[in-house]
Amino acid sequence: MREVAILKTVGATRGTLVRMFCAEFAVIGTAAGLIGGGLGAILSAILIGELLETTYKFDLTPVLAATVITAVLTVLAGWLASYGILDRKPLDILRQIESIVFRKRYGHVGTKHREAGVPLLVEGVNELSVGHMKLPS
Repeated sequence: MREVAILKTVGATRGTLVRMFCAEFAVIGTAAGLIGGGLGAILSAILIGELLETTYKFDLTPVLAATVITAVLTVLAGWLASYGILDRKPLDILRQIESIVFRKRYGHVGTKHREAGVPLLVEGVNELSVGHMKLPS
């Protein structure tokens, strides 16, 4: 998500981001399909040779089919997971990322604590900085 925000900030168009996403997901899916198909063929050869005591004849068609299907499914799954980010403004994306990082690191800090005058002390400092934001103590 952070990369999309940065690319949008420096002027990447929606079409550029779509092409980048498609290429990235296709490469990941193709690599996964080739690795899975290759390992499946190797394990099939071992199992057929050991269990059935017969020779294994390698056929490239199932490996290629598995590669294509995996690549297509990866592109579809990637799009389902990241389609909404293309319509968001870069600053909104970065703010969401920083708030997620902050909550993972320090837990939820509600406004009640700050309103009550309870100082926010994290790792011995009076101010907590998250990226470009500073939360008052």
